[in-house]
Amino acid sequence: MKNSKKAVAELTRDRKEALLELEKVKAGLKMRDGDVKVAVDTKDKAVADLQHLAFKKQAVERFPNLDFSAFQPYDDEDSVVDSGQDDQARG
Repeated sequence: MKNSKKAVAELTRDRKEALLELEKVKAGLKMRDGDVKVAVDTKDKAVADLQHLAFKKQAVERFPNLDFSAFQPYDDEDSVVDSGQDDQARG
């Protein structure tokens, strides 16, 4: 009987240690998920910027006599109406 109680106590201790280790691993993975999200968001922004630059280059090559400076984005994004907001105002 003592051996079975000792075995139960040892297994309980091992289980608690395993659960603590699992929580540490979960926390580490959660931190890595955040890092991955930041990296993916950064990559997506870089791709969008490169696509925009490529489009601008194609437009300048296709229409060399057109001044594209009038189409430059505003520095103050708060004063620019988002097209999604415009659609909502109409609907």
